[in-house]
Amino acid sequence: MRVYLDSSVVLVYLYGEFSEEERFPPTQSLFAAISSRKVEGAVSFYLFPELYGYVAEKWPADDVSEVVRLGLVQLLSLPLLVKPFLERERLSLWQHRLQLLDISDVGHAGMALEANCDAIITYDYHFGKLVERIPVWTPEECLAVLEQAERENERD
Repeated sequence: MRVYLDSSVVLVYLYGEFSEEERFPPTQSLFAAISSRKVEGAVSFYLFPELYGYVAEKWPADDVSEVVRLGLVQLLSLPLLVKPFLERERLSLWQHRLQLLDISDVGHAGMALEANCDAIITYDYHFGKLVERIPVWTPEECLAVLEQAERENERD
């Protein structure tokens, strides 16, 4: 199974150990499943400006570059599929088709669909509008799907 990792989940994984006490454990478990290749994770370049913006809001200006760099090292050391920005025409097409409330989510959603992902993993409720096109799960829901699939495989 290939899942697209929205920035809301990546940010919890990279920076939420102490600030996201409820979300961090399942997010960490999901990334462990990605690390062990039980599930294939995908991200896109749309993540990088959001990651930088998050760090710039939370850390002193002198530390931002190093905190971002270390986060990218941690993230990109995982066996992730990394996708580029969509071409302008493709982004415009997805914007028209998806009509998401948050325009910044269009690139993520379009790339998830173009990368043939089986689901989008997010804590962002704006993606809920996509459920007719692609499943939208939290890390907890994704882990439950993975556990169910493992149980079914054990029975076979």
